[in-house]
Amino acid sequence: MGKVFFFPARSDGCGFNETDSLRFEVFSSASLNKLDKTVMLHGNNFFHFTAERYELEGMLDSMDLSEKERLIFSYIVKNAGKKRHGFVYPSLMAIVNCTPDSFYPGSRVDLLNGLSMENILQMNADIIDIGGESTRPGSSKLPVTDEINRLLPVVRDISCTSSIPISIDTKNPETLERMLEFHIRYANDISGFSEERMRKIAIENNLDVILMHSRGTPETMQSMTHYDDIIAELVEFFFDRLLLLNSEGMGTDKIILDPGIGFAKTWKGNLEILRHIDCLDLGLRTLVGTSRKSFIGHVTGQTVEKRLPGTISTSIYLAQHGIDILRVHDLNENREALQMIRSICDFRNESL
Repeated sequence: MGKVFFFPARSDGCGFNETDSLRFEVFSSASLNKLDKTVMLHGNNFFHFTAERYELEGMLDSMDLSEKERLIFSYIVKNAGKKRHGFVYPSLMAIVNCTPDSFYPGSRVDLLNGLSMENILQMNADIIDIGGESTRPGSSKLPVTDEINRLLPVVRDISCTSSIPISIDTKNPETLERMLEFHIRYANDISGFSEERMRKIAIENNLDVILMHSRGTPETMQSMTHYDDIIAELVEFFFDRLLLLNSEGMGTDKIILDPGIGFAKTWKGNLEILRHIDCLDLGLRTLVGTSRKSFIGHVTGQTVEKRLPGTISTSIYLAQHGIDILRVHDLNENREALQMIRSICDFRNESL
């Protein structure tokens, strides 16, 4: 039958009406239905059509799938699209960079110009994401020993003085393994867990993984921004990784999907992902990081230091579309904006 993947169908506007029935966009490298259009993904023809949930359930019965594929596909058909209606208060992940060259100085651990340990703990984040290697576009690879040495004192101090869950932002298995002594909860890998050892460490240590989409490396990714269908390619990537992780022993409850805003995408591509963010509701948790990124500057004309208002508007939008985790620099400002929109959207919330 060929390769098949599917996701909640795109809408014409920036959202769905609550009365909309969920339809799926189905992509297959072999024609299941000679309707609609054919698109090119990675040089291959994919036949594209839409189907209702019940129709897709029936199609799964006729597909030549492995047991692992059937489990993942059935899970997504059953659970996709359930978060798209109404406001969901997301968890806030604080960005902490142990780097001298991250794109926003305010996220750096720096007593003079950035974050102190006291600042970090006072934010009272739901999750703290700590990175030791800059992954901004154009940044060069850092020796792993340098990354580890940058991370060690910060991760140790936060682990010893706080119960806030820690996420390690690294693509290097040696770094992730070294941080395990601090009882970290999450592994955040911009390479999408492409390395077998990264997957093995995460699975053996029961870590939650943030599965991010990108292309190339930080040095090359901005030369790899063309997509024939950016939403379809993101979902195809997630399907492939889900099947791989599941086959190696990781459950869907441990996986968080991240579209990788700003990673191998143009400013228009980033906006298209946000416009159709409902398509990534595959029944798993989702994380999005828009904070102060360059596409906001392209729209508003503001430098990185003045992109907080644009960031907050994306945070509110994403919360209204059911995103589970927002990765942000300015945690308190985002929290206050979300508290305000929650009080408007949920009159039943008597705690406000």
